[in-house]
Amino acid sequence: MSHTEPPHLNARKIKAQGTSRSEQEIFYLAQSLFRLDHLGKQKTPHLLSRTFREGLFFEEEFRSKTNFWREKALVVLDKCEQLGLKMITVGTGYPPLLEKLSDPPKAFFVQGEISSLFHPSIAMIGSRDAPSVALESFSRLSGDIARFGLSIVSGLAAGMDGAAHRGALDAGGLTVAVVGCGLDRVYPPANRRLAQDILDGGGALVSEYPPGDPPSAWHFPFRNRIIAGLSAGAVCGVHRRFSGTSITVRVAVEENRDLFVFFDEQSGGAFDGPLHLMEQGARRVYDAEDIILGLGGRLPVGEADLF
Repeated sequence: MSHTEPPHLNARKIKAQGTSRSEQEIFYLAQSLFRLDHLGKQKTPHLLSRTFREGLFFEEEFRSKTNFWREKALVVLDKCEQLGLKMITVGTGYPPLLEKLSDPPKAFFVQGEISSLFHPSIAMIGSRDAPSVALESFSRLSGDIARFGLSIVSGLAAGMDGAAHRGALDAGGLTVAVVGCGLDRVYPPANRRLAQDILDGGGALVSEYPPGDPPSAWHFPFRNRIIAGLSAGAVCGVHRRFSGTSITVRVAVEENRDLFVFFDEQSGGAFDGPLHLMEQGARRVYDAEDIILGLGGRLPVGEADLF
């Protein structure tokens, strides 16, 4: 293992060595799988406030079924090994910003370069059905931010997410996609080429969901906390006030991340989301420099060369 690469799991090593550290990582994955199973059974999984999320672990019930979920974890790890996926768990080699999240994933999976998760990053989010003019301007903004040296984090969805990823790639920058399904598939399928370009560009695909998990509707709002957690701030494009974007915004606000609004009234799209955020005190920005200056001291120590 490289000294510069954060450690990750190898299922065969776990079974062969049985070290206490590896057992701890298996335990974290078992907890994660148990929790995701419970979340999928909730009648209102869209109510993802911090209080709701933190209450989604039933310790006594998990303790009674630890062996069952441990076996599930070992099966998942075997599948990850077959697919060439890596796993990161809390406590070791964990992205520092994500670890500060009040509700970080106990375990998550990575395809691509783990080092890209440790790069100073900003989230870019918005509507899936934004008009082409809005997509083009969002993509240009993403490229300009990437040229300042920041990685772009988004969700690989159609619309603004895809525009943000593509803008960073076109500028030669890094981008990370946090997805709502297992990493053995790409959703939406139309973004398969984009996903490969992210990997080829030195970025990564990230998921809390194990291989085999489908893109269930509740996966997307829950994964949005990871998009916010990996980032020093979030740039919100056109979107409706009550939408998936608004969930990411809520997490960003709860977690004390900087929030920026970027839109042009002439480009079309839903403005009620951005306008509401501005009423609540979010800063409207017009270019990448506004965002870099707005982040100020939020960027990790040692990244002053970005300026």
